[in-house]
Amino acid sequence: MDKQAPRVNPQAAARIRVREAEALAVGWTFEQLWESRFWNITNGRNRPGLAATMRPGDKLGEITENYIEIILKSGVVHRFYHPDRIQPWEKVSAGA
Repeated sequence: MDKQAPRVNPQAAARIRVREAEALAVGWTFEQLWESRFWNITNGRNRPGLAATMRPGDKLGEITENYIEIILKSGVVHRFYHPDRIQPWEKVSAGA
């Protein structure tokens, strides 16, 4: 039996599609937006896409070069951080 890639929830796909150009313009890639596997291990790191983290009813908020806000049905805001940028919780040495 052949493996099939997980499908993107149509509601989430529609929300991503509407804001795709905006995200691409600030440095996100197509793969970072549309990868639908939550466990996508590449070069020893898990790299799910935005599509893998969204559920029906979620909306997109602010889109920056560092993160995309996911607004849950409950109103809670999560940030999907860009995997290739330094994250707020990572320390950078002074010489870097």
